Amino acid sequence: MGYLPVVAALFWLSGGMRCYGKEIIFDFLSTPAGTVPGGWRMENGGYSATPGHWEVVIDQVPSLSGSAIADLNFQKFVQAPVLAQTARVTENEHFPMLLYRDGLCRDFTFTLKFKLVAGNVDQMAGIVFRYIDSKNYYVIRASGKDGTLRFYKYFTGLRGDPIGPKVTIPGGVWVDLKVKAEGPVFQAWINDIQVFDKPVEDHSFDKGLVGLWTKSDSVSHFASLKLDFRPLESMAEQLIGITRSKFPDLEEVTLYARRTPDDPIQVVASSQSHTIGLGATDIEKDVIENKHTYRSRNTSRVMTVTVPLEDRNGDAIAAVRIVYKGFRGESETTSLLKGFRVARYMSENMGTASLFDR
Repeated sequence: MGYLPVVAALFWLSGGMRCYGKEIIFDFLSTPAGTVPGGWRMENGGYSATPGHWEVVIDQVPSLSGSAIADLNFQKFVQAPVLAQTARVTENEHFPMLLYRDGLCRDFTFTLKFKLVAGNVDQMAGIVFRYIDSKNYYVIRASGKDGTLRFYKYFTGLRGDPIGPKVTIPGGVWVDLKVKAEGPVFQAWINDIQVFDKPVEDHSFDKGLVGLWTKSDSVSHFASLKLDFRPLESMAEQLIGITRSKFPDLEEVTLYARRTPDDPIQVVASSQSHTIGLGATDIEKDVIENKHTYRSRNTSRVMTVTVPLEDRNGDAIAAVRIVYKGFRGESETTSLLKGFRVARYMSENMGTASLFDR
């Protein structure tokens, strides 16, 4: 992916911080200097058509956790790759952003260090979140020139009223920033000091991407990125979860589908998560393309049944494969009826959504 993410599944409370399900620590050691790491994409907000420029650069970063400002006289530094916005576009309403493409979520905690390196018009750095498009998102940003930490909402391209206090943001040194979102409630910390006396609350955007934000000609560096978030499940993944709850006797439930007509058929959701992405066999292809059904049984009475999942128009949009332990003498008709019950339950709970909707 161009960086080395350290990923851990976390489902408990740890150290007073709520963990949302997936933690990623970004390490850009494998990304060549001057390039954008894989898994990230550049966007541009505001009225300027001139794009920003993001790249990995080498900088001196604190070798220990914690604020570099608090221990400035004793802090040790090492050379390491960091993310940087280096374009010097002087237009005022110009907002270069770098978005983590797999960071679609609702609740998260995003921590990082930023350094304001240069900028004549502005010297800013921030975290963009609940990003829908370049005209609709939230941002919490620090300004070195104004000495402020502000929350803004951009809705249909219009900027809302600023929320946030005066905060000294020195240039040329690393500053810790943390942003946390839980539902419609947001809070931020600068160098472990809570910024908003009362958490910000807004209901405009329920989900979106997270990433980095700057303004105008700000040259800003970002390091020590850590994202703790709960990824949004696709409809296919949600169907697997509710089906396992509805039919607890199933040993396996797997959905095969294709996102577009040109894509291969593959596992898009399964109770066996390690199989996601595996290609379909001729059986699953036949189920989807011709709506045929299949049933097999081995000597231990374990049944495998594969039937079509139909949308409201009666079109087969996926193949449902279930595995369960049948009873002695169970007929093929009985096995297929069970498969059809599972597929019908999935279809009824999809509504009009796509399998890939989140």
